[in-house]
Amino acid sequence: MIFPKAFSFWNQFIDWSMKLSKKLDAKIYEEMKTLEEATKMSYITTAERIGLKKGMEKGMEKGIEKGIEKGIEKSISAVHQAVATIIEIKFGKPGQRLSARAYKIGNLKILQKLTTKLKHAQSISEAELILSEMERGNGKPSH
Repeated sequence: MIFPKAFSFWNQFIDWSMKLSKKLDAKIYEEMKTLEEATKMSYITTAERIGLKKGMEKGMEKGIEKGIEKGIEKSISAVHQAVATIIEIKFGKPGQRLSARAYKIGNLKILQKLTTKLKHAQSISEAELILSEMERGNGKPSH
């Protein structure tokens, strides 16, 4: 392999001594560029390696967190839709205000309990009671 200084010298010498067509000039330029890139090997220090590893780990953690957040958001959205559908089917237009209230609940487990309990509600007033319990956040009947 030609050392970098010698490589540079021969590259300049050939360029100076030979007049080539534009097509060949471009081809040689590409070949030289490829050869130059292949011989470049930058040294990575221990500190840089550690930094890269930590950066990769942090990036992975953040990516996983974001993915989980997005998944939870989609689940909450789906359960909100399920609640709205149950209310609409059971109580029609009068139930719309209940749907609006249910959309304010952001806890997935509470929303899931709400969905289950609303399926069994016999009247809009019973549904309102159930929703009030869920809005308090405990999902348990108050006495």
